[in-house]
Amino acid sequence: MFQRLLRAYIEIITARPKITLWVAAIIVILLTLPAKNIILDNDFRKMVFQGVDDVAFLDRHTEVFGPDDTALLIVFDRGETPLTQFAEFVENLGNQFEDFEETLRVSSLTHTSIIQSKDDDLIISPAFGSNSLVVGDDALRIQQLRESAGARNLISKKDDKGFILSVTLKEEFKVAQKVIVPATKIRKMTEDAIAQSGHSITAYYAGIPFTRVASIEGMRQDLGVLLPIVYLLVGLMTYWQFRRKHAVILPLISIASSCAITAGIAALIGEEITPLSVVYPLLLLVIGIGDALHFLVRYHEERLSGKNYREAAIETSVSVGGACFLTSFTSAIGFASLCLTDMPILHGFGLLNAIGILVAFLTLLTIIPAGLSLSNSPPVPLSPLIVKGLERPLRLITLPKVALSLSIFGILFCAFCIFSSQNLNINYTFTKILHSAHPVSLGNAQIDERFRGISSVAINLQGEEGSFKQPEVLKKLDEGISFLSEEIGAEGAFAISSVIKELNNEIRNENEIPRTRQAVAQLLLLAEGNGTEILERVVT
Repeated sequence: MFQRLLRAYIEIITARPKITLWVAAIIVILLTLPAKNIILDNDFRKMVFQGVDDVAFLDRHTEVFGPDDTALLIVFDRGETPLTQFAEFVENLGNQFEDFEETLRVSSLTHTSIIQSKDDDLIISPAFGSNSLVVGDDALRIQQLRESAGARNLISKKDDKGFILSVTLKEEFKVAQKVIVPATKIRKMTEDAIAQSGHSITAYYAGIPFTRVASIEGMRQDLGVLLPIVYLLVGLMTYWQFRRKHAVILPLISIASSCAITAGIAALIGEEITPLSVVYPLLLLVIGIGDALHFLVRYHEERLSGKNYREAAIETSVSVGGACFLTSFTSAIGFASLCLTDMPILHGFGLLNAIGILVAFLTLLTIIPAGLSLSNSPPVPLSPLIVKGLERPLRLITLPKVALSLSIFGILFCAFCIFSSQNLNINYTFTKILHSAHPVSLGNAQIDERFRGISSVAINLQGEEGSFKQPEVLKKLDEGISFLSEEIGAEGAFAISSVIKELNNEIRNENEIPRTRQAVAQLLLLAEGNGTEILERVVT
């Protein structure tokens, strides 16, 4: 049944090859048009399983505390710039960023409040800048900045020359393509401001959004470089083998068309291109060129046997097309099975390649037979160099003793590889997406080396209303902070207990959690009366 349908289809398209190619071109163009709306996404959360409850919880967490992966981090090294002038520079730049419609908040030594008590008054204000109410010289301000639970991550733990200016964007800028414009604008404004200031300030760009932008640029550049090179090499190899224009043009047009159609279909169904699925054009080229070569070799064999162009194209398509359908269908099933895994990033990779392989088969089965029916060149026998090059090793490895030896060696080698794979490391580090010499990688390395690390973990604790005003709860929470800091090395860990403890130290000179609920309530009332910025980061 399948063979009859296949033969009928091939006879129709080869009877009117020019019309077939025109219709195919129109279909390719129409299905490619939606590709302009395709979304490039590199959300690292898709690399781990997230169920419905997980997603709902993350949404609630973001609604209360704001997004945790939209912070554009600018790492400054002030060099020999005086601290006062550097603070003025950061304040002016941060104020400009605050005016952006995309900005949720700005954090820096001039925008993030710290806690200080003076003459029985509680001061909650930035350590530096025109809005600072903090009393003391630069050394005291630096010390209090380091001791502040909410601001100590903004200053280098090694010296007083490294500082972070963080621009947190609104939640919708989690999508990588949306963050490109504000990230590019912020980077340009920063570089222009440094150039205009005349100070010896160096800026590095780090954080998840900058890494996403850089990886998308890298994805585009890689495809822009790799695809032409691979297509050129494939074209040269096919021309070397067949010495015919149709042998080069038809396969490459078919594969390029299937890549374009696949992108259009992905856009139509809302499937995003991830760092994993972005390689699908290369996979389609590898798979598709194999099928195309089978077509060409069999076609020239049929031509050498005396058949005309159309007869040879029909016989080739029926015999080779059936086999290629089976290989394409099974490959598509294999990739589609990835949709059953727990990693969302594999779902898109599997679906895109499954669609692409089936599309590639259909385009090859249409364009190549129609194109071969129009070819006007004598047949080409298989290269003697290839025949002789394959014949000798094949005769050797099929000798019984050689075959047995190779089989035993293969089994032992596989066993060795399986044993060695026990030591295989799995690395999910998001920043490894970029080359270590990339400017954003250098910025991320600055944070890991001079600050408290690029990776963060948010632990969401929930209880009945008023739970986190209970001294015993706050003490347990403080013990957890100490454990994270001392045993695990989470140097920047802080929570509402850290804020309460810091307030108590400033007001009563007691570096501990107050013993009564009333004392905790008084400290919270003082903090709320001086602005809620600090509390909003750690408690509802």
